[in-house]
Amino acid sequence: MGHNATEEIRAGLIHYPVKALGPGIRVGVWVQGCDTRCKGCISAHTWNMDAVIPRTVGEVIDEILSFGCEPLRVTISGGEPFLQPEALHSLISGLRERGADDILVYSGYLVEDIGQRFPHTLELIDALVDGPFMEGQETESLWKGSQNQGMWINADSPHRNAYAEYKDKSKAEGCLQVVKSGGELVVVGIPRQKDVKEIMYGAG
Repeated sequence: MGHNATEEIRAGLIHYPVKALGPGIRVGVWVQGCDTRCKGCISAHTWNMDAVIPRTVGEVIDEILSFGCEPLRVTISGGEPFLQPEALHSLISGLRERGADDILVYSGYLVEDIGQRFPHTLELIDALVDGPFMEGQETESLWKGSQNQGMWINADSPHRNAYAEYKDKSKAEGCLQVVKSGGELVVVGIPRQKDVKEIMYGAG
């Protein structure tokens, strides 16, 4: 299974530069639709798959490449990326064909599950943050929203050492970004759970 540029994908926000989701400066892609729907999720606006008009994988790749970033590092989040498995595989394999250097994926599914169901996609990924967000399991790790989540690093990735260092970073070393999407402000990054309500609804 390879790259199909005409495959449809539900993708919402595509943003560059992203400095809060992975090592280095990256392009962020948020796919639409989620079947995990974790309580307390800061990205609940991505749950409804019908909230965005589908685009082709080729159109999404062209938009990613239009930023002209070198090296091309991409973080794919959501929503749940593996809810659109064929489209996700086409997107990732197409990005690899076009020179993507580093791909990080966030998923509410577990890596063991993904490895069994979507092994050909997993092998194209440099790193995967897996597991559902669990409200009440606070964490100081920069890269995850709750303590239960883990990071799988592809042993064949040339960036495995960079990801190993990234795993040790704390939220005190990170940042949050606020970007505009569809007329609304969206937080990019992973805040502390204790700060989520203030971010979403304001102080008081």
